[in-house]
Amino acid sequence: MRTRQVKDIELRDEWKRIDEALISPELMADLPQPECTALTLLVDAMINSPVCDLGPAQGQIMARVDDEIAIILDVEETVRNRISRNQQKRVYRNLPGGLAAPETYATAMEIFAFKPSDTGPLDLQGRAKFPNGAKFPACVHGPKASIPALDDCASFVYWAEAGFPNPPSTISDAIMHARDPVAYRDALDLRIRTRREARRLMRLRQELTLEIQRAKQRKEEEAEAERQRIMSLGWRGLIEEHRNNGLPITGDDMLDGRRSDISHMLRESLLDPEARSRARDKSRAARESQENLQQKRFYRNVRERRNDENE
Repeated sequence: MRTRQVKDIELRDEWKRIDEALISPELMADLPQPECTALTLLVDAMINSPVCDLGPAQGQIMARVDDEIAIILDVEETVRNRISRNQQKRVYRNLPGGLAAPETYATAMEIFAFKPSDTGPLDLQGRAKFPNGAKFPACVHGPKASIPALDDCASFVYWAEAGFPNPPSTISDAIMHARDPVAYRDALDLRIRTRREARRLMRLRQELTLEIQRAKQRKEEEAEAERQRIMSLGWRGLIEEHRNNGLPITGDDMLDGRRSDISHMLRESLLDPEARSRARDKSRAARESQENLQQKRFYRNVRERRNDENE
């Protein structure tokens, strides 16, 4: 019975130590009730976590990615961001005219990657107190500002215990930056050049599409102008022009957009209403003949393949 009491006391002391290490008394006084409830979940996760440790500074959690790189979550700053952004959201809701709150109150988690220094002051656990150079921040956002920040912090602990699976690109970049700043700059330069080239190609495609649309519009305008001109001719002028400028009619004349072919088609349709029908029949027959030829080739190839397999 006494052993159980001792364990309960040790657990209570450990719970209090982690609670105070994560949230300062000043912040605890302003902590909303949902955050207090989420703090219980976070402390329970930290007590049972073999991966995450407190520190190196007040209100921070550290988890090792490997023997070289660690990730720090600043719990206090994350909570302060969430509280201030929720307050900002309420202010915007109360503004006249029903103005929407800006996107700046979207959830932001204070996460950094760093490479512990080989020299310099150490903390009580023998870890370097300061990063080797500057910290390398990773821009990470939670799902909603309405969700308690400490819930997201507890999720970070569980994510660290799973080995940081499927990290967002911002965290991968921060880890690369901490591990090898030179390689990170090279990768960043390559990414910038790739994006710049992609934007250039997109701009060229847009210009080409616009030019094609303009050319199509010009052809349609020319065709309409030619149609108006032909329709304005009298029968004598129409016959005389057709006799002097007649061209063989094909099924693709209108698609080509050539004025002479369009004129010929219009004159032919006025002088001989069945001319277009004959041209379409001729084009349809040619297309069906080509399809039949392709089908015959297909079946012939199938028969030859089967004969080869049988042999």
